Amino acid sequence: MLQGASLRIPAGTSCALVGTSGSGKSTIMRLLFRFYDVESGSIRFAGKDLRDVKLDSLRRAIAQVPQVCAVCGVQKRQLKERLAQGIR
Repeated sequence: MLQGASLRIPAGTSCALVGTSGSGKSTIMRLLFRFYDVESGSIRFAGKDLRDVKLDSLRRAIAQVPQVCAVCGVQKRQLKERLAQGIR
């Protein structure tokens, strides 16, 4: 549960949520994607209450990079080969 949280992200910028396990990063993302709504207070997006923003346009405007790196567990040689293929 988040209490007393406040965050402003200017339009056209990027933001990273970084913190220890249990600090609220995933909760904030679930709220931003409207997987559930706030019980009190509000979240505003482009000046509008998040609940008044169409879900499809909201979700297209937000990107998330997972906490777990997709290349973790890939051997160094495999990683070099995969990166080289992407560069071609």
